[in-house]
Amino acid sequence: MLITTHVPALAGQIPTDSLRYITVNSEGQKVVLEKTDFVFEQVASALGIMPNFSIVITPVIICVEGSNDVHFLIHISKVLHKKEQSFPDINSDPRITVLPLGGSSLAEWVKHRYLKNLGAIEIHIYDRDYEPPAEPEYLFSANSVNQKQDGSVAFITSKM
Repeated sequence: MLITTHVPALAGQIPTDSLRYITVNSEGQKVVLEKTDFVFEQVASALGIMPNFSIVITPVIICVEGSNDVHFLIHISKVLHKKEQSFPDINSDPRITVLPLGGSSLAEWVKHRYLKNLGAIEIHIYDRDYEPPAEPEYLFSANSVNQKQDGSVAFITSKM
């Protein structure tokens, strides 16, 4: 039996080993693809089907500017955790997620409150890009986070 569909709900009821993706190649010849991950990706893409997955929301999200900041926080938290067990090891603590969101992009995340629906406490760490007496570039973003009434907090680093 052959069933054709453009309805994701119907295709989702068919056993994956029964799926076939029929297409036309660049020479205009019919091609039938079956039983490979590529076929499943093609069918899902053509029908707009998203894979089933669940997102685990951690109660704390640490927002930093870049990947170097992530590596530093992971390393320093591991060192501190070895000295004091009550200090979390960020890399293995399931309550914490660290997101490198980019400097100016991080400011946009704050401005538009992209994380608000997660219900997580946000910890923002901004680099102080300019030496005093100049104001930190992300002072407005840090102040916005610090004015939230949900336990979120922002810090601006400084060189010693």
